[in-house]
Amino acid sequence: MENITHDSSSLKNKLLITFICYLCYFYTANIVLVTGAVMQPLSEYFHNSNIGFAFTFINVAMWFAILIIGILMNRFSIKLLLIAATAIGIISSLITTLTPSMLTLKILLTCVGITGGLFMAIASYMIVHIYNDHKIRAMNVIFTDFFFSFGGALIPIFAAYLITQNFEWYTIYLILQVTAVIILVLVIFSDFTILNCHNIAKKIKPSLSFSTWNLSLYCVAFAAFLFLLAQLTMTSYAQSYFQEILGWGTIDANKPLSYFWTAQCVGLFISPIITRFIPLKYILLTFILIGLAVLSCILYIPDMSTVFKAAIIFGLFNCYIYAGLLAYGTFQMENAPPTLITTILLFGTTGTALSTTTGAFINQYFGLTSVMHAVVIFYIISISCSILKRTKECLTLKLSFS
Repeated sequence: MENITHDSSSLKNKLLITFICYLCYFYTANIVLVTGAVMQPLSEYFHNSNIGFAFTFINVAMWFAILIIGILMNRFSIKLLLIAATAIGIISSLITTLTPSMLTLKILLTCVGITGGLFMAIASYMIVHIYNDHKIRAMNVIFTDFFFSFGGALIPIFAAYLITQNFEWYTIYLILQVTAVIILVLVIFSDFTILNCHNIAKKIKPSLSFSTWNLSLYCVAFAAFLFLLAQLTMTSYAQSYFQEILGWGTIDANKPLSYFWTAQCVGLFISPIITRFIPLKYILLTFILIGLAVLSCILYIPDMSTVFKAAIIFGLFNCYIYAGLLAYGTFQMENAPPTLITTILLFGTTGTALSTTTGAFINQYFGLTSVMHAVVIFYIISISCSILKRTKECLTLKLSFS
């Protein structure tokens, strides 16, 4: 009877932690993707048309948080880190609401960036370590991305509605902290004992050293970097490309990206079902190759109908790749340490952070068409890394039988 009660309690706690992981990604989408909605209100509030530079603080803060979280998890409990992360986001929003200024805006963006980075890294680590089965693990990693995409689809619309109701930008950021409050409540009532690695850090040497990595891990990390660099550069400049190069109207130029994000959200919802029946290593490369084919259709076939259809297919297959790379990276090392997961995340976040700068540089010196060419090149190199990873695995397998 005691065993049944214990198993029931353990399952309940596992489900609670899983839901916390989903909400962590949803929160990160909130604070990152609300940018477009609040840009105009911020410009009007501060009488500054170049206010967009301030949002660099979010990307830099997220990058820094992911950089150090592996070390922090070897020193402090996950529960303490999650509580600290929520406190940072909530307190900074309260301070900005009470005393809105350019200084407090920068502090707010830095703090929510840190919170989002900590949430993403910790959530990824928890998902990997509470599910040992590869298929179930991959399914849950994909569901975290689904919640991110769901937040990306929901929050801009919600923020735009609040703006029409005359809510100030700082009030919107404060309202977004409701998710952080929910996470805080769930964290307080959850047990993270099985996940904490700070108690055994002295027994097991955490490895962030790249010298311990095999070639497959290098390939996975670099593929993640290039994939996000390509995707976010494309989504940042595709609308301008369709308008200025192909001569489409404003509404039509927005449709491909709208179809892409909607299809990606749908794809993330159904792809966990696929992973339950097909091994991840077979799906990943296939989806990347299909993604390259339809991306080429989007960029090089000017027919509007073809582009719309290709954007939908691109979203359906593209949604799985980054989460799949992250999940697959954890399979390359038994009992993957937090530093492994956060380092792969760090590569991906670096690609995200560099996408705006890279696209702006290419656009300034070579033009919009060259930006789109660069996206395809990044994608091809990412595929090459995936193929190299598979080749290395096949060679290793042959050597083991020889």
